[in-house]
Amino acid sequence: MIFCILKIAAKVAVCAVLAYAALSLFAYLFADKIAFPAPKPSYNLKTDPRLKMLPTPLGAEICSIFLKNPEAQYTIIFSHGNGEDLIEIMPKLEHLHNLGFSVFAYDYFGYGQSGLKSSAKNIEACAQAAMEYLINEEKIPAKNIAIFGYSMGSAPSSFLAKKYNPRCLVLMCGFASAFQTQTPKNLLPWDMLNNAQKLKDVHCPVLIFHGTRDCIIRHFNSEILFESANAPKFFASIKGAGHYDVPNLAPEAFYLGVKNFINTLDPQIKNAQNVEVFSQK
Repeated sequence: MIFCILKIAAKVAVCAVLAYAALSLFAYLFADKIAFPAPKPSYNLKTDPRLKMLPTPLGAEICSIFLKNPEAQYTIIFSHGNGEDLIEIMPKLEHLHNLGFSVFAYDYFGYGQSGLKSSAKNIEACAQAAMEYLINEEKIPAKNIAIFGYSMGSAPSSFLAKKYNPRCLVLMCGFASAFQTQTPKNLLPWDMLNNAQKLKDVHCPVLIFHGTRDCIIRHFNSEILFESANAPKFFASIKGAGHYDVPNLAPEAFYLGVKNFINTLDPQIKNAQNVEVFSQK
């Protein structure tokens, strides 16, 4: 009897090991395809005269757009999510522009009219090319640039904040790491796009937004990011919001919070409706 139990247990253990190995191999081979499902381009280079191709360290070019505000003191560099491109995010960019900022955005490799294919290895090269353009060509110092990352954009944004020490960093619905979007711990033997680790070396003010009902990137991801970030840091937890409707369900907290934060480095949203704010100054 005992022998039969041990034999069954051994088979279960072997099956579990094989299943884990298969999962790890699948993640290793297909992680980039899953993480970067570039949509069909919604535009061509004639769609908007402000569209501009930028060179990158990898040779291929990326497409960008710059909504300039000659009276703005600060410029936002916006990194978008993984299922959209520049023209699809224009309403977001225009909202931020209407807050009184210049706004610069770009498409990752494989998105819109940008070349190559996007991957965890080269998404940072795209972000760096965008940042270097603002600093070197537009002559905007890093101290006057606010980094804004939404969803997948939290990865290149965390990278930029660590590398350039900008004015501030804003993350909306970001993830702790690419393999923690659904589980608090990474269950695989390797990692990809670990934003929480990067935030430990970010020394500019950080503002984080996340909806409590986000099923794409679970709310606990931003809790981990907030814990990893250095002060001053602020976390606005939007009650009832999912992955796509944070600004709509908490417009006062989001739009005024972003505006106040970039201008004063304090979002000043403690009394906003449907928002629980955590901070450490």
